[in-house]
Parts: sequence; structure tokens; C-alpha cells
Amino acid sequence: MDPWLEMLDEQLKMRGLKRSQLARLTGISQAAISCWFKGIRNPTKLSRVLVEKALGLRPETENSPDVVLRNAIYSHPRLSKYDVDDIMALVNAKLSRGGNDEM
Repeated sequence: MDPWLEMLDEQLKMRGLKRSQLARLTGISQAAISCWFKGIRNPTKLSRVLVEKALGLRPETENSPDVVLRNAIYSHPRLSKYDVDDIMALVNAKLSRGGNDEM
């Protein structure tokens, strides 16, 4: 299993959270999260950032969720034309609402 997923599984157990609760906290679908743990697909950088932000995890500075998210936005051909701060504000608003939109 991917080391990041192992860490996530451990974090969920330590916090007494179910994967369905993680889905509500992040706005990532339960189906997507299930696929990660079954090895069907890997979480995207954005998904990892949303999970880390929702759980309050702070990896090393260069891998901090905000830095990774900003890099993902800058490198994405359709997102790079938008203001990064506006996109970050939308992501933070979504996380604070605990949105259930598909990611």
C-alpha cells in the first residue's frame, strides 16, 4: 500500500473517523476514497492536499498542503489562468463548510 495511504489509514483510526466521515470533511466522494484503498486509483495531489488540510496535518514545508495546492493550480492548464488566491479561498471555504461535492 502507498505510504501516504498507510499514514491516512492510521490517522483515521487514531481519530476514530470512518472513510465516509473523511468524504464529508473533504468533499471527496466516498467512491473515490474507497478506490484509493482498494488500489484501483491513486489520490491526486489536490485530493491529498484536501485530506491533509481537513485533518490538520502539516508535512514538511515544501510539501505543505498550501504549497502543493498552489503548485497544482499553477501547473494545471485550465486553472493557471485564474487567480490562485481566489481558488485557494474557494478551497478553504469548501473545507470550512465540509462540502460533499465530487472531487
